[in-house]
Amino acid sequence: MEVAGRRADEAAVSALVERCMPDVFVQSAHVVTAGFSRHEKWLVETDRGRLLVKVWSPDAAPAKHVHAAFVQVIVSGRGLQVPAVRVVDERAAEVDGRGVTILDYLPGQDGTAAVPALSPTDASRFFQAWGAFVGRMHAIEVPCFADRLTGDGAATYGSWDAAVRANLERLRSLNALHGTLPASDLDAATSWALEAAAHVSRDVRPAIAHRDLYLANTLVHDDTFQGVIDFELAKLWDPVYDFVKLAAWVFTDLPDGWPPFRDGYLQHGPSLPAFTTRLALATVIEVLSGLPAWRQQANTDFERTYRAMIDQSIQRPPGAVTDVLDATTALG
Repeated sequence: MEVAGRRADEAAVSALVERCMPDVFVQSAHVVTAGFSRHEKWLVETDRGRLLVKVWSPDAAPAKHVHAAFVQVIVSGRGLQVPAVRVVDERAAEVDGRGVTILDYLPGQDGTAAVPALSPTDASRFFQAWGAFVGRMHAIEVPCFADRLTGDGAATYGSWDAAVRANLERLRSLNALHGTLPASDLDAATSWALEAAAHVSRDVRPAIAHRDLYLANTLVHDDTFQGVIDFELAKLWDPVYDFVKLAAWVFTDLPDGWPPFRDGYLQHGPSLPAFTTRLALATVIEVLSGLPAWRQQANTDFERTYRAMIDQSIQRPPGAVTDVLDATTALG
């Protein structure tokens, strides 16, 4: 994906790191941007070890990145395998006033490429470790539901029902603006989601939801699970939200990974009552969040996939077993 605006250069990134971290001497820096990211990512070699410098896109919302870094600090502070955040600068002069996040570099290969090449035994161990990671992350106690916890744009809620209502109002308007769904379908999805939120809200406790858990955001090193990256979409929401992409983008294609992942999660994660209805609700929110982006990017394949996801969700009665995740027996 193209990065909007003028690309930073090695000299600018090096100067940025040495200003923000005066005890560090930069030896080299090169771009490693990949995947769907609209930001620049630089691997920086220093005399104190490797760093990853993320230069935000020019149109990035600073509050979103500050919140993401804050959440990542919480997760890394619990000893979980995520890159430690070293610096956040919302307006770095060296890169034309764009924001930056500097993190420790976590070595490893993108799970999308690495996991299919693992032996069955190593793959099982990877998924169990990943499930344990997600369970531990979801078990971290947080004070409230929140879209953002930091800055002037902080948005917190007293219940999951209140969080869902606020987000649905915004997402309904956004989807109507972009014409992603017929008005009748948008009305039906919104009404179903509001009813489901009221039904399950009493069962939901806030947790750190990464909201972008799929293989591309995992790392594999020496054939083992190395960690999770990219917390840009993280919110303090229903933890069940994380199972939306896991079901659609991971375990549909790799169903053998679900049992060990589930086992790892159950050993360390919280109880998730009313799992199936919560998953269907989270799927509706994810679809309404994603459709405008896929429309703007002219990604017709993802649009088609997301429309199918929302149809399946609102047609599933409460208590039904999900197609991919054996939810009612495993996590409910």
